[in-house]
Amino acid sequence: MTEDDMESGSKGVSETGVEIGTRTPGGGVTDVATGAVAGTTVGVRKDEVRVRPWPRETQDAAGLGRELALVAGIVAVFVGTRWAAFGAGMRYRVGEAAWLWQLLDLGLLRDHLLRSLWYLHGQPPLFNAVVGVAEKIAGARFGEVMLGLQLVLGLGAVLAVNRALGMLRVGIGLRAVVCVALLLNPVEITFEFDALYTEIAYALHCFLALAVVRFLKSRTQRELWGVAALAVALTLVRSTYQWVWVAAVFAVLWGMVAERRREIRWAGVVAVGLAMVWPAKNLFLVGHFTSSTWAASSMAKHWSVNDARVQEFEWAGLIETFPSGVKSRESSQSWLGERWQTAGRGVPELDALGKEEGGATNWNSLAMLRMHEAQAKDVGFLLRHDPKPYVVGVVRAVLLYFQDSADYFREVTVEDTVANFRRVEGVDQRLRRVCCNVFGVPGDSAAARPGLVGHAEGVVGWMCLGAVAVYGFVVGCGPMLARRTAWLGDQDRRVAVVGMIVTVGYVFVVSNLLDVGENMRFRLETQPLMLMAAAILVAQIWDRRKTVRG
Repeated sequence: MTEDDMESGSKGVSETGVEIGTRTPGGGVTDVATGAVAGTTVGVRKDEVRVRPWPRETQDAAGLGRELALVAGIVAVFVGTRWAAFGAGMRYRVGEAAWLWQLLDLGLLRDHLLRSLWYLHGQPPLFNAVVGVAEKIAGARFGEVMLGLQLVLGLGAVLAVNRALGMLRVGIGLRAVVCVALLLNPVEITFEFDALYTEIAYALHCFLALAVVRFLKSRTQRELWGVAALAVALTLVRSTYQWVWVAAVFAVLWGMVAERRREIRWAGVVAVGLAMVWPAKNLFLVGHFTSSTWAASSMAKHWSVNDARVQEFEWAGLIETFPSGVKSRESSQSWLGERWQTAGRGVPELDALGKEEGGATNWNSLAMLRMHEAQAKDVGFLLRHDPKPYVVGVVRAVLLYFQDSADYFREVTVEDTVANFRRVEGVDQRLRRVCCNVFGVPGDSAAARPGLVGHAEGVVGWMCLGAVAVYGFVVGCGPMLARRTAWLGDQDRRVAVVGMIVTVGYVFVVSNLLDVGENMRFRLETQPLMLMAAAILVAQIWDRRKTVRG
């Protein structure tokens, strides 16, 4: 800035190129309309702290070089590690896709995609739609298309995390640590080659976090619609994310970004409405306003068919969806056909008990729907008459949530699912000592899981202490987040962290109350958000420490 600029004042320009004020001799930026100076609080209400965004600062050549070097390093590490994984034999397993409960018959998705999506009620549609389009593009080699897509999503997710943290002024060293932690996670690498939707949900979380940060920096309607689109996309991938979660995300923005409340309100209404379209379709099709008709099955996992009381209730005819005699896929399909089959509707998506390709059970059949409707009643009965297994199951689910995510693959019995993980299991065992089992406590997770009480050494042996530490740190910073004065000039950081915590907290509560068994996989999907929140909090604490010392 020249001396003439200092005397007369020069226009400040926001990140979108819009003039936002004049630069004062003291270095602040005065808003043209209000006269407020950037970096100072404005407004008339004492309970409201609003901070004007600083204009973009000119980045020196050295800083730009470091940024480009970090991006190049991220790409190089990603390409190198994934190439090594491919060389070790990791592939997209079409056989796994064929038996996945979450997918309809692959032949139906290939030949009758739109009809299949209309009759799909067991899951949200986007995952099935993506697989169906991949089949139409590449036929029997659709796995190559899916692998390419998931690798692009994996790289894009890390780049999105880096960009979001950079826009929030997190130092390049701290960003590098977060990115390396994401890049070198063997479980994340495995899911990039896996047939399940985990990688899609994982990447969408990262893109959504970046979209929120971009909105906080620009405050433009375009960026706000990007937030809405990505939030709705997540509800169309995973049934965990319902319209209630979308409403919670926009409630955070509405409550903390006061000057854009009108725009946020309308974008939120549209997003929530779009998130309700799929449940409304299912209400019309099968009579249930839900994105997935499997909720009863997840809740039923808290009780075992081998439990004495459950068997007593079954023999007494008080419950009917916990059959002790069903032990295999064949017996399951036979039981569904004999006990729950209904009049057909003339479409295999609803009538067939099994999939033509692979022979797995069709979880979208009307017979399965009838069984789940009865199972919901059985779960209600068990909650009233035998609630202890559910309470114990929730506690167990919370502990499993903090288990090493790799144990998801160690305890799955389907060969196509675990084949890829075996290629990186040795690396995972070594990294486990760095992040999870840092004290080297012996403990076999499969043996420790059934008897958690009284086996503290086993619990410590298989829990991921790194995840516990990150969650503990973020939760411990709660009082700091509640104090607006701790974030003067950095409200964008505060809003971003609160938004991430709301999403992670939502997943934590819903997944652990409704399901038990795969909880460590649910944590993995939101792992980048917790690492980002922790990095932002560290940066804020450090910056305030320097300010106080200065």
